[in-house]
Amino acid sequence: AVATSGDYEQGFDHDGRRYHHLIDPRTGEPRRNTTRTLTNAANDCMTADAAATALFGRPASGLAAELRRLQPGASLLHVG
Repeated sequence: AVATSGDYEQGFDHDGRRYHHLIDPRTGEPRRNTTRTLTNAANDCMTADAAATALFGRPASGLAAELRRLQPGASLLHVG
């Protein structure tokens, strides 16, 4: 299964900041990042969707390793 999370459909820019529906649980605000989309593959749709949402906005340098830790066998397909 393949899933994508991103801020390209449900978001807007205001005063130089991007506001969207993917919330950082530490701050309660939209995640601040330069990533617009993240796509991954996993064994089932629910896992792929949960991982894409959880990883969106995290630093790109550790995404693949974090995905493997969360869901062995899943793979990161695209970060843009």
